[in-house]
Amino acid sequence: MATVAEIISQVLRRLDELSITTPVHWTRGEILVFVNDSLTELNLISWIFQGTKTLTINATDNVYDQPDGVVAAITIRCPNYLRRESVFNVDLEAQWDSPSANRKDVQTWAPIGLNKFLIYPRPLVPKTAYVEGIIEHTPVTDSSDPIPVRAELESAIEDYCVERATFKEGAAGMVQVGPLYKNFLDKAQQEAGRNVIRMFPRFSMGVVSEESLKQQSDSGEKQDGN
Repeated sequence: MATVAEIISQVLRRLDELSITTPVHWTRGEILVFVNDSLTELNLISWIFQGTKTLTINATDNVYDQPDGVVAAITIRCPNYLRRESVFNVDLEAQWDSPSANRKDVQTWAPIGLNKFLIYPRPLVPKTAYVEGIIEHTPVTDSSDPIPVRAELESAIEDYCVERATFKEGAAGMVQVGPLYKNFLDKAQQEAGRNVIRMFPRFSMGVVSEESLKQQSDSGEKQDGN
């Protein structure tokens, strides 16, 4: 597995810098910015950085901000996995904001926009919720630390950085390296497919509602019988 410093050095070589320690046209700091940007974009496409953050939910509030560091919530536990619904469906099915909408157990959650979610019903007493999802990666530095991705994605990160760096050379240079960004996207999409397969059991348990799972099961049974 390559280190962050090795990735930066290789990008500078591909940019035809004579020295990787004291480059002339690009600094190592500039390339480091592109490395971190590539990790951010890769994460948004393929969900490579996932984790769990805690949040205290109380007896008075239904709507909460996502915990710091969470890019997008995938599932929520409190302590068991909650059923995910849309805000529209929750609003149709329940008086979620009623003063009496407090129960022993929280049962449902619904995403609101990009950084908030609704829970229903409210707990009788404060509880700890566990928000599982895509999280922000820790910014890497120009060091001997390994790049935090699978080895087969290292070339995709290099392609991304070379394409970004070539912006300095103007439109003609950007046109020439355009395929490099496509290479990055292709590998990111392949990784996204692998990640969905890896996490499907948890995904199906926490992201879709019980009714949706029943419909999927019924559909599968019919297909098997055809």
